[in-house]
Amino acid sequence: MIKGGSIEDEDRFLMMENVFGEIAGKESAVAMDVYTSRVIEEILRISTPLQIRKYFAAISGDFMTLLPHRYGSHVCETILGCALQACLYNPSELAAQEMETALPTLEQLLTTLVESLQHNWLDALTDTYANHVLRGLIFTLAGVPSPHSAEQQGKPLRGKRGERERPEDRAAPAPPPYPALFRRVVETLLDC
Repeated sequence: MIKGGSIEDEDRFLMMENVFGEIAGKESAVAMDVYTSRVIEEILRISTPLQIRKYFAAISGDFMTLLPHRYGSHVCETILGCALQACLYNPSELAAQEMETALPTLEQLLTTLVESLQHNWLDALTDTYANHVLRGLIFTLAGVPSPHSAEQQGKPLRGKRGERERPEDRAAPAPPPYPALFRRVVETLLDC
């Protein structure tokens, strides 16, 4: 029903608001549950940038619990992919919503994530689940869609055998949405 596009945008927005209202205060617990984490991932993929920021802000204090968690890490990775989509494909909508609300901006939320990792980079790099979130963070800060993002699902990673990708067929890379934060993360990782 949600994915099929049978719901109008306004109705979808209201439905997502109701879902997020129901789980208010339990966002991290929902993200770590085997069943509801998958539902939350699907809901985040069709949510507005404002709704994504609300959920991101709600779990921002629990990053170090969610990152190494089997299911929580997937939700964090989905949030990062959705945040990138909002930056690259809806920049004017994102900027307008960031000015209208008292929520932290997307850059502030990403900075909070980076700062929560400040003394835990090595643990996160070597953790089975957290390292996938770090990869997603790097892709997001670099402005590059992850090969595992929803946008890339179903597309072959390589061309057909014998076909070469021509340089003129490649899209020009977008500049990193948050260059200072990207540089900070890369320098920190190189120092590990």
